[in-house]
Amino acid sequence: MQKKYKGILINCKIYKENDLFIKFLSETDEILSGIVYGGLSRKKKLIYQVGYYLEFNVSYKLNKPLSINAELIKPFISPIIDNKYKLNCLISIAALINLAIVEGQKIKNIYNITDKFLLKMFNNKKWFKNYCIFLFELLKMIGYEVNFTQNKNNIYFD
Repeated sequence: MQKKYKGILINCKIYKENDLFIKFLSETDEILSGIVYGGLSRKKKLIYQVGYYLEFNVSYKLNKPLSINAELIKPFISPIIDNKYKLNCLISIAALINLAIVEGQKIKNIYNITDKFLLKMFNNKKWFKNYCIFLFELLKMIGYEVNFTQNKNNIYFD
């Protein structure tokens, strides 16, 4: 059985000699992981980079890990290749999502807010303010919201 997903690649590790183990954030707001057989070949090596938007074909088999094939889709990250700050931001977002969400866990709208921020970052020169807002939204979504209005009396909030 096969399903198609669109998503952002958030983690990529070498699994065997020529295979990759990848995790991606799908449009269905969950993290899926599986194996890309032949992922280190010349043609496929350039596709499986952290932060790329990909269309995934996922094959389900009984008692075996997911088998994944992917193709690049828009938006491409080519506008930020020369900017080391934006690349570090993209990698930090992928790492935070990878650490914060357990595989198979669904968090509503996490893909949407990530996608909106990344599009703003790719297209705007003044993006750092949006990055800080995105981080607060991400913390709020995973359960670490800080209510500043109710904590006025505490000495740490001013």
